[in-house]
Amino acid sequence: MLRDNDGYPGAPPRTGGRRMSAPQESPQGVIAGEVLPAVPVPPGAAEARVVPEGAPVADPVAGSVALLPALPADEPGDRYGTRSLTAAWLRGQRSDATRRAYYRDLASWLDYCARTGLDPRAARRADVDDWSASMTVTAAGAVRPPGAATRARRLAAVSSWYTYLQSNDAADRNPVLLVRRPSSAEIAASARKAPTLSVPETARLLDTAEARAARLGTETAWRDAAVIGLLFYTALRVSAFTWADLADLGTEAGYRVLWHRAKGMGPAGRDLVRLDGELCRVLDAYLA
Repeated sequence: MLRDNDGYPGAPPRTGGRRMSAPQESPQGVIAGEVLPAVPVPPGAAEARVVPEGAPVADPVAGSVALLPALPADEPGDRYGTRSLTAAWLRGQRSDATRRAYYRDLASWLDYCARTGLDPRAARRADVDDWSASMTVTAAGAVRPPGAATRARRLAAVSSWYTYLQSNDAADRNPVLLVRRPSSAEIAASARKAPTLSVPETARLLDTAEARAARLGTETAWRDAAVIGLLFYTALRVSAFTWADLADLGTEAGYRVLWHRAKGMGPAGRDLVRLDGELCRVLDAYLA
């Protein structure tokens, strides 16, 4: 859960000690050092991704965009080609989390375009309606329709992309503009249906994680217990504490606190959360 640097080619050294990090899958692309979702790789893209050991990544965002399906290649020197504008659109997002989410959402739409033989620049509302109706997500190995919030976010991301292309005279229309999106009430109702643990189940989960860590005595086991405790006692988003450094632990008004990135406030936006005794015990055992 704690590491010393960003762990990607060309990453600058960080200050403030190790950083909290959750286990990650093998990377498929790089945007600001983060793992990107797997997307169909165009012919020759795998070879293009090979970088000599120790060589810096000149433009990781553009490299990730090159992996997206259905996007036509830009003409040499064309700064307003679809791929160049897509990279610029991603760079313009307020945070790394938004950038990663929008990349995944755009990849989903472009994968649909590739499977149906559709040029995304010629798409109409009917095409987006069909994509929206056929959306799926995979959870615990099972494929199911997405929740209202996921569907709304995907449509919003793709609409933002088309609006950006339009503003640069690279698209004639935004086919998402009039597509029906889930309402706030539908999103709230969908969230209420999400399965939750009861109070006894939550207590059993916390006790089991700590007892397992004490029995095994390994860094990994204590990391797992600390992650579970942070999620329950602070209600923070996973990204909030996986981006935290040891220097972000401190005290305020006599209480131990963790400073973290605040959602929607950009890279510089920060807030703090109080760490209670039960959590501090597990966290201290992990950091010891």
